[in-house]
Amino acid sequence: IGPNVSIGDGAKVFDSVISDSILGDGAEIESAHLKDSVLGNESAFFGRFARMILGDHSEAGHYNGK
Repeated sequence: IGPNVSIGDGAKVFDSVISDSILGDGAEIESAHLKDSVLGNESAFFGRFARMILGDHSEAGHYNGK
């Protein structure tokens, strides 16, 4: 994790690489490589490389059933 990463309260990061990004409160990332991204509160991203802006309560990527 890093550089230039902000992780919100209760956010979860599993098996991922994150740089130059902001994760909102309760956001969840799994098996991902995020760069130059913003994930909103309670959002989720699963898998692969991405640069994105994902709004609150949204989901993207390969959903793993959680």
